[in-house]
Amino acid sequence: MDAKKLTDVEIDLIANDGMRNAAGGIYSTRVHEFARGVEAAVRDALEAELASMTRMFHAACADLGAINEALGLDPDDGGAEPIIEAIEELKAQIAALAHSDAVQAPSGWKLVPTKATNEMLIALLSGGEADALAGCKDGYIASRLLEASGVAARFSAMLNAAPVAPAAAAINLEGLRKKLLTPRKILRDEQGWCWHPDYPICDEGTRGDKFLEALGIEPAFVDMESDLPDFAERYHEEGLTDCTEWTPTPPAGEGWLLLEIYDTEDGPCALFGRDQYEAENAQKRQRTRELSERIKQRQADKGAAQ
Repeated sequence: MDAKKLTDVEIDLIANDGMRNAAGGIYSTRVHEFARGVEAAVRDALEAELASMTRMFHAACADLGAINEALGLDPDDGGAEPIIEAIEELKAQIAALAHSDAVQAPSGWKLVPTKATNEMLIALLSGGEADALAGCKDGYIASRLLEASGVAARFSAMLNAAPVAPAAAAINLEGLRKKLLTPRKILRDEQGWCWHPDYPICDEGTRGDKFLEALGIEPAFVDMESDLPDFAERYHEEGLTDCTEWTPTPPAGEGWLLLEIYDTEDGPCALFGRDQYEAENAQKRQRTRELSERIKQRQADKGAAQ
């Protein structure tokens, strides 16, 4: 950012008050020096401000990149809209959790408050007392009558005598990896979608690729738009919901199994998986074979040269 530089003529006009005298030359020189000083100061201030704004811009870009990474977004999408949408989705999930049961009671058990409500205490009374208190519309009076009846103390004693609830059983994922990697007959519904019967139902926003990687399964996604572009174009233009015409192409390599065909905002997508450890061992074996072939070829070339 460059400030407009004052010309000597403009400075002379400032210095010339119309009454030049013997000291006019000295006065004009001082005005020139002052104007140049002000000009330099303004330029330095503007350059410092530009440098500060540049640093702030780069810092903001870095922060946005970190936010994109934390939210699992593609940085190439750019703009604030994907971030805002992800935040709104998180807020919706938090709101849903706030309205759901935070604690699930074990089977055969029921959660009750440690301080009984008036309705709970009335239910413990005999018929006549219960009928009388149930008709009392004054909550304060009802509370005093219940306190006098001693039913609250009995309820407290009942809670103290209650056994400890068994710990809730942990979700068991043992054997899931083997089930997902066992070849099976692919059954697609009437519209072409399919789901692995053992693939767990996860919360919205769960990263399926990370979940599979944690199980030692290498994931790969194949979208219909890149795999069968002609049909994908017609699928979007005509608003189709049937993808049976598309048979997903497995990724390059061996051992891939089709796990799911599901719909996304960008159209149908297929999820493949394979044994991560076996894939790594296969790559090692392939590299070993290639190295062995190169050694043999080098030895053969050396023998031919002799």
